[in-house]
Amino acid sequence: MEPIQTIPADVAGRLGYYVYAYVNPLDGQIFYAGKGKGRRVLSHLGDRADTRKLATIKQIRAVGKQPLIEILAHGLRSADTAFQVEAAVIDALGPPFLTNQMRGWRKGTRFRIRHWLRRAISCSPSTPVIIR
Repeated sequence: MEPIQTIPADVAGRLGYYVYAYVNPLDGQIFYAGKGKGRRVLSHLGDRADTRKLATIKQIRAVGKQPLIEILAHGLRSADTAFQVEAAVIDALGPPFLTNQMRGWRKGTRFRIRHWLRRAISCSPSTPVIIR
């Protein structure tokens, strides 16, 4: 399959802000998640940086394939919304699968907190709640 070279302006306009994933066709795993607008999703295909993401793309290309690109969400209202969705995807998938260097939006904020509900319940007062 030939890589997508460009995104027509009308398609980019319909996408608006979006969140995307790069998928390794060799194992079906998402290896990178990002957010963007316009042609941003294609920028990684020409990347020259020395990153795990680029190393994965090179491994895929070495066997004559191209990374698959999936749009996970589109038509998002703002860049902030796209940042939040991207961060939630990164938190849900997390290392070691993703090659993202940054965790995403406000990297100190976690969207997925393992066992949060159990901890919150165990720390709450033991006074029974009466619902009428």
